[in-house]
Order: sequence, then C-alpha cells, then structure tokens
Amino acid sequence: MVEEGKHPSSSSTPNQESESLIIFPNFPHELLIEILSRVPVKSLMKFKCVSRTRLSLISNPHFIKTHLINSLKKDDFGHHGLIFTVLPPNSDSHLKQCSLESAFDAAAAPSSAEVIEIDYPLKNPYKSVWVVGSCDGLVCIAIEEDGQFLWNPSIRKFKKLPDLGVTIKRGCCIILDLGTIPLIMIIR
Repeated sequence: MVEEGKHPSSSSTPNQESESLIIFPNFPHELLIEILSRVPVKSLMKFKCVSRTRLSLISNPHFIKTHLINSLKKDDFGHHGLIFTVLPPNSDSHLKQCSLESAFDAAAAPSSAEVIEIDYPLKNPYKSVWVVGSCDGLVCIAIEEDGQFLWNPSIRKFKKLPDLGVTIKRGCCIILDLGTIPLIMIIR
C-alpha cells in the first residue's frame, strides 16, 4: 500500500524526508528531487556543502540518471560542450573546451568561437593528452606515460582505468567505444 503523497518508487529515506520538511516545510521530497534534477550541474554542485543529506541525494545513482535524462531532453545547447585535443606543432598537446552554441556560431564565423583551456586530471605541461572517447558526460582521456582515465569534467572527479598494456606516447592513437562498456562497473 502506498501512503498518500508518496511515489511508489521513491528511494528517499525517512531522514531525507524529515530534513526536507525542516528546510522546506510542506514541500514533498519527490518534488524537490524533480526540481533539482533539472538544475545545471555547476549549480547543483553547490548543494554538496549544504548537508550530508543533499550530498547523498545528488550522489544517488537514480538521481544522477534522472538528471542526465532531463539534461539530454533540453533543446538549449548552452549547457553542452565540446572537449578536444589541441596539437600545436613541436609541442605537447592540451585540452580545450567550447560550448556547442559557440561551436555552431563558429561554423558561420570561425573567429567567434569561445575556446578555453581546461584543467584535467594530472595535468602536466610536459606530457601530451588525448581525448579517447566519451559517453553520457564522462570523458576517457589518455595521458602520455600515465595511462587512461575516466573523467567527469562537470564534477572534476576521475578514476584511473586498468592498464591496457599499451604505453601512450606521442603519435599514438587509441579509440575506445565507451557506449559499449558498462561504465558503472569501471567506476566502482
């Protein structure tokens, strides 16, 4: 039997619900989840410091999946971006980023693209880095002589992937289809 005002698939705990009531009296926990699942990641990351319950909520795999689905439904490309490797002649590569909106604008006027250099795990000006693949906001990068990493640029977390037995050096190219790998297994 489902209590009134409760969604049958709700994964909230009594502690989360009581904290929701304290912070937002008469505000259903499910509605809070629905609202937060539509907030951009950068704004959502501010909730990490509000309370352990909020951190638990936004770290919940079900919430993360809901957030990703909502994000992909948006027609606004302002939150989506491109991450790419820049290979200057006779120099080490580095990663840059631009929004999809800026990239579309640059198609008409190439000098209008707003491209910025980004920080990435183990950034080292003396080692090259390559984008190997991406899926659902996760990016696989290979860093010269350091290996491969699964990286979430939105929350700035990364995991080193198991050694593939290949040393990454300049001129080397690896392509990985992240769409066929159960990513949750790698992260755990």
